[in-house]
Amino acid sequence: MRRVGLFLSVGLMLSVVSWSSVVSARKTGPEDYFLDPPAAGLWAHLDAITIGAQASLEHRLEVDGDITMLVTRLSALASLGYAETAAHADFRVALFTVGGSVGYRRGWRNYSLPNDVDNTAKIRREMDKGESPFERNVVNWPWAEGRIRAVIPLETLWLVTNAALRHESGPGNAFDWFHTNVHDGGLLWRADATLFVRHEDYGAIGSALRYMRYPKKGQQVDELAYGFTLGTRPGWRRKMDLFLFQFLTVPTSDEFGFHVLRVPFYTMLIYRASFGLSLPPDPYLGNLPPHGAQPPLAGSATALQEGIFLAEHS
Repeated sequence: MRRVGLFLSVGLMLSVVSWSSVVSARKTGPEDYFLDPPAAGLWAHLDAITIGAQASLEHRLEVDGDITMLVTRLSALASLGYAETAAHADFRVALFTVGGSVGYRRGWRNYSLPNDVDNTAKIRREMDKGESPFERNVVNWPWAEGRIRAVIPLETLWLVTNAALRHESGPGNAFDWFHTNVHDGGLLWRADATLFVRHEDYGAIGSALRYMRYPKKGQQVDELAYGFTLGTRPGWRRKMDLFLFQFLTVPTSDEFGFHVLRVPFYTMLIYRASFGLSLPPDPYLGNLPPHGAQPPLAGSATALQEGIFLAEHS
């Protein structure tokens, strides 16, 4: 587990290196393009996330010009704590998006404890070392989510908001690798907001808030996490890639966050490479040339909700 902690620390340093490298990189387009509406067509995405990987196939269809778009996607994710397959659909009209997802998760490092025991990060580390009377197990369960999103552009400031209702048929008093908190199975409410400052030469960075309400030990628990999100285009595949980093914390909690870090931190590091499989003709460029200007990728709200994520946020 020490190696995992080292890997996460290296990931943090890579986020700074990638962020600063765009200053000297050859400019081939705006670095903040990932906040713009995505291009239509059939796309394949490969994501390297903090401690795992994800592959997805996505179809984007313009319904009535570029102001409306239907996005359907299939994804498969494998990480340190769990594996998951899911199907997603989202419909965007101007600045608003409504969507949903269904999935099936296999938690192969499941930390579920009796209700009279607090599921702290310390206990989870002891379970990893075999120093606890409790043991990890393997659990499978389905989940479903409905959501609504809004993007409010304010010149260089962009407010990205999401609200979701999620149902998980998972175990009780268990650590959630996706949200990095502890809860029972049942209905989970989630709302988050990020106020981005965007710049075409550097990308975008913004303060983030995430509110959750979830069942735990027979009660409803409220949780507020805060931190920041940054995104840019490294240019390792010209414009066909995306780098995202999100940091959240609940400083007073001894349960929140990845326990291998020994601090209540949620860290999500994502590198996405995208491949256009079937693209419609562009009204200005014609058919997209293999080495020409590339279309934008999916917006950061999608990526960060997947815990790719991408998270899975969808």
